[in-house]
Amino acid sequence: MAHSVGMLGQECFDLKKKAIAHLHDYSFMDEIPTIDYSLLFSKDHNERAKSLEHLGKACQEFGFFYLINGVEERVVEGALKGISDFFELTNQEERSGYLKKNSMDRIRWCLRSHAGENREHLKIVTHPVYHCPSKPDRCKDAIGEYLKGMHEVELGLAKAISTILGYEETYIEKEFKLEAGFDGLPSIYIHHLYNPKVLSV
Repeated sequence: MAHSVGMLGQECFDLKKKAIAHLHDYSFMDEIPTIDYSLLFSKDHNERAKSLEHLGKACQEFGFFYLINGVEERVVEGALKGISDFFELTNQEERSGYLKKNSMDRIRWCLRSHAGENREHLKIVTHPVYHCPSKPDRCKDAIGEYLKGMHEVELGLAKAISTILGYEETYIEKEFKLEAGFDGLPSIYIHHLYNPKVLSV
């Protein structure tokens, strides 16, 4: 019989408390479980079952885990390159066009100088509507592709955890309306640090 959303929320809360308790004990850091995302959906039944069991144990005993082989490496590298291009291929005047004007701004940029270094901050709101600087051209597409990949991983993990808990595969996805959009990462904060004596393009 399926649990209610409230009961599922309590289970998540209990796992969160356990995870916080772990943060005060650094001796376990080398033992954080690693989950291979690709194996959770392996066509090999035994391999998939073993991976799901490993994920379930990680959730129960740690409350968190390292995830590998989630978003494709080329997509991650593309997003990092797009971010780098924003700071390297636009000049400061262009970036200053995104200076915060009010709290509703969906793209915000600022520059602060402190202790011998300059710090540029860029915040973009990604949910429910994706916002990103239009220049350089590749930046918006690259970060958008990364967010799409993250959403697919979110849905995949939801299916895997639903299965572990004994629900139908799409239970968590439906109850939390995950298909509507990736609200787990509503904003992205990007920081660019450099020596003020080094000219920023």
